[in-house]
Amino acid sequence: MKENDDVSSKKKEETSIEKKEVTSLTNADYQRNRLFKKGINLMADEKLEEASRTFEMILRTDPNDVESMLKLGYSRFHLDDYSEAMRVYDKVLDIDITNSEAWNLKSLVFYEKKNFAKALDSVEKALDSDPTYDMAWYNNCLLYTSDAADERSSV
Repeated sequence: MKENDDVSSKKKEETSIEKKEVTSLTNADYQRNRLFKKGINLMADEKLEEASRTFEMILRTDPNDVESMLKLGYSRFHLDDYSEAMRVYDKVLDIDITNSEAWNLKSLVFYEKKNFAKALDSVEKALDSDPTYDMAWYNNCLLYTSDAADERSSV
């Protein structure tokens, strides 16, 4: 009976050690997650310059953090800094050529720059990467029903 108690207490001890490894104080991503949430909240408050700086802080630590890159690009896009947004989206696509969100957001940059052919090409690549991506379908429909469609038909 004592053996069972010893085994049971060792299992509890191991389990408690494992639980300690995933708490916020020892989680390696704690700082990143805290900054990411801060950036999202700043975006929601339309403080896009501050949000951009927050996402850039994350990228200094992890230059390949795709989520942070996408949010940085989105912030720069809404600040009308299209060249920086495009640079960030291209970097995401260098990491993952099938990232449908990057393709879709890239199509918005092209649309704003009135480059409708490239906008359509990008949104189609987003749909090729993820046929269930609803925002890409929405933007695809907008491209076909907007002035962009008129411009394409006159060429």
